[in-house]
Amino acid sequence: MTVIERFRGAPIRSLCVAFLVATPALLFPELAAHSTEVIVFLTLMAGILTFVEYNAPYPSVVAFRDAPPVNRTRVLDLF
Repeated sequence: MTVIERFRGAPIRSLCVAFLVATPALLFPELAAHSTEVIVFLTLMAGILTFVEYNAPYPSVVAFRDAPPVNRTRVLDLF
């Protein structure tokens, strides 16, 4: 995988994961009224971790980028 492919795919995957983390709060806004800061923090951290993992030439803290079909299935199952 070239650097350009990694750099192009990393933001898209990062946004998908951030949306996945924020979806419950978007679906139930009355439950998330008091926890907005926590939800934003978790969403940003998940997005940043995913971006770093997919953009780095070597695996970082969590090595999950070497299983694309499994990762797609995990995200769809969680969603």
